[in-house]
Amino acid sequence: MAEIRVEPRRRSMAWAWILIAIVIIAALAYYFLYYRSGSL
Repeated sequence: MAEIRVEPRRRSMAWAWILIAIVIIAALAYYFLYYRSGSL
């Protein structure tokens, strides 16, 4: 039988950093799209 190792989760905060990155990217995209179409 193959041995299955269960390691403690070390990436518990990875999802939080990914979420923060997505929010920042979305905010920048919204900012540029809004001001490009609004000002010009």
